[in-house]
Amino acid sequence: MSVKILKHPADFKIAIQSKSKLQLFKTAINYLSKFLAGKEISQIKNLHPLKTTKKFAVNSKNNNFQTTFLLINLLNKILTAAYIHQEIYLVKSFQQFTSCSVKVTCYRFPIKKFKRDVKAVTFYQSQLVKNKKGMWKINLVFDI
Repeated sequence: MSVKILKHPADFKIAIQSKSKLQLFKTAINYLSKFLAGKEISQIKNLHPLKTTKKFAVNSKNNNFQTTFLLINLLNKILTAAYIHQEIYLVKSFQQFTSCSVKVTCYRFPIKKFKRDVKAVTFYQSQLVKNKKGMWKINLVFDI
């Protein structure tokens, strides 16, 4: 699994690569929190999580870019919840992970102030693909 920051003129663009789709989803969710908090994942884990968890679910029907749609839709749901509840999320577990549906439970970490502002995770130049080496890869653009 790897995350690489890519140059983009007006937004923040990253490339995520992983051996499995599930691990790629987990990395993308955790990286979004890392980006918002301006902290490393290990630093976030040292914060005191809330006692309750937060569940997120997304579904898709007959879409050519179904898995891409699921990931970006999920990230935007998490982003919205982060701003509404003033907290960031790290993946605890996935309850469902299919080509049409994702359900994930996340640990909740309260945060006083976000270091970076993200308006949305966009579909621009995003497509989840499996490369010749068998690795899953996606480019994600954060509209900042």
